[in-house]
Amino acid sequence: MCKPAEPADDAPAPYDAASLWSRLTYRYALPLFRVGVQRPLQIDDLPSIATRDELPDVTRRIVEAWELESQKPKPSLPWALARCMRRDLVLSGLLFLLDFGALVAQAALLRPFVNWLARSTGNAGGGFWRAALIVIAGLTNLFAHHAAFFMVMRIGWNLRLGMTVALQKKLLRTRAAEVSRVSTGFIVSLVTNDCQRFDNLLPFLHAPWVSAILIVVAYFLISNIVGYAAAAAGLSVLLVSVAIQARLGFVFKKLRAKTATRTDGRVRLISELLNGILSVKAFAWEEPCLEAVAAARSKEASTVLRAQWCRSLTAALYFSTTAMSVFATYAVYFRTQRGEKLSVGDVTSLVALLNALRQIVSFGCAYFAMAGPECLVAVRRMQRFLELDECARVPVPVDEHLLRADGATVAWPRASHPAVLDACCAVKPGQVIVVAGPVGCGKSSLLQASLGELDVTAGKLESSRGVVYAPQSAWIFSGTLLENVTLGAQKIDRRAFDRAVEACALRVDIDNLEHGEQTLLGERGVNLSGGQKARVGLARCVYASEVSLAAPLALLDDPLAAVDPAVGKHLLDACVFGALKKCGVVLATHSRQVLQRADAVLVLDANGTALGFSKWHNLPEEALALVRVDDDDDVDEEVVEAKDVIVS
Repeated sequence: MCKPAEPADDAPAPYDAASLWSRLTYRYALPLFRVGVQRPLQIDDLPSIATRDELPDVTRRIVEAWELESQKPKPSLPWALARCMRRDLVLSGLLFLLDFGALVAQAALLRPFVNWLARSTGNAGGGFWRAALIVIAGLTNLFAHHAAFFMVMRIGWNLRLGMTVALQKKLLRTRAAEVSRVSTGFIVSLVTNDCQRFDNLLPFLHAPWVSAILIVVAYFLISNIVGYAAAAAGLSVLLVSVAIQARLGFVFKKLRAKTATRTDGRVRLISELLNGILSVKAFAWEEPCLEAVAAARSKEASTVLRAQWCRSLTAALYFSTTAMSVFATYAVYFRTQRGEKLSVGDVTSLVALLNALRQIVSFGCAYFAMAGPECLVAVRRMQRFLELDECARVPVPVDEHLLRADGATVAWPRASHPAVLDACCAVKPGQVIVVAGPVGCGKSSLLQASLGELDVTAGKLESSRGVVYAPQSAWIFSGTLLENVTLGAQKIDRRAFDRAVEACALRVDIDNLEHGEQTLLGERGVNLSGGQKARVGLARCVYASEVSLAAPLALLDDPLAAVDPAVGKHLLDACVFGALKKCGVVLATHSRQVLQRADAVLVLDANGTALGFSKWHNLPEEALALVRVDDDDDVDEEVVEAKDVIVS
């Protein structure tokens, strides 16, 4: 059995090491084909790809081109992508011109060759060089055609994969408030549908300008055979066919935009139904939900059907264009040139020229007219997403403060009133700072501003680059408990994981789960309680802080609200003031039990105005009035001790 040689780590890719002849004939792929003949290919059989096609390099070039373009007053993502791939686009354009130029030349060379055969003079020399020129033109068309299409398809898949990664990175950097402006279906459609449009367009990208050049050349060649009037008649039919197909392309563009909107709506509807499937089953809403999905799908299918009618009409025009062009040419020729005759070579060359033009003008331009508007709509949708605001954070050196606010005023995007006013605080490694105040005073807004999610309209708010964050509603993805705590890390630090589990009181929960830490959690943690979700989110923060080389900033958005007092006390002792103590902790809570243990307290009133930042006993009276600790608020120590036995 044929077995491929193990590639060395530093060995160049077969394409990079191939000679020009090997690239033209694709000999560099023969070893892989030989293995495929012997047995089914495995992932280890695949060689490394060319350096220029490496996904990190492609993504880097696309991102850099867009960042440069986005600095202009009116940025254009299509121009940025064209600039990114300009070298390959220019070379592929020249290859396409050579490809179809050779095809037209081959058709023109048929005239003297066929006329020579018809005369049968016996002079083999004259026929030999005519046949040799036809063969050379055919070989040129052969090599240029495959090289050109390979290059444009290569550009297409590079743009598709590179834009997919660029969109994913953009999603990770975009503010949550901005992401909420677009639907989940819109984001999913960008990757699953819109990125595919590059593969559809690139093979026909050069068709319009190559067609314009070849039409001028072919007009003079055809007019040399049948005259200017007949040549103009034949080419007019061809151009009218292209114009109709171009018009169909614009119709197709509108249908594509409408289809994309309806697809987004259908995907959004199905996502909402899946997220609320328990309620749907509990209230027996299956039939109304199915009717809603069917109605959305019916609207989407109607636009898809109209688009397919456009495709069918375009295909019909393509296959009938040559026949109609030949008919128009002969009709005008015999009308204007009465008594004139055409030789066999003239007829053969004329049909071959019109057929060659059909392949590039009718076929290429027709598909460009359909794929071009589709791709343009898709790229504009991508640009709309890439222009969303990103998290803007001002980093501070970690050797000074992990977080520092100096008169910071925080506001949500496009909000008329600020969420937090005149906040001043500073957090160093090893400190626990509490942000306190009544419900809805802006505690979560201040934490999100520290992440760059909100605008700082006045003052300064600087935070460390290394941040661990536990939101109010813990984010749980569909995976095992271990994967949720470690965020799917390939290499697990068992000591850090065990410390996170113990600090967040998850050991009893893991022991009670059927498969322990390998238990699959449902979508959004559907099989976990609210308190368990909060503790899994906290454990994720503890694990990240344990494996981090530098002490990160821990932002905890009221994780104690979802747990009972006994577990809350354990989390304070073992997690907030324990495992996370080496970090700088900012704990947002309206619970009054934490205030006396904190290194400092920032108090916000109901309007979000900062009333003071200091140790508990140094707060001004108006701040103490909002968060005063009374005897009735204290937790019964005997109850806590009794429940601690259960937790531990």
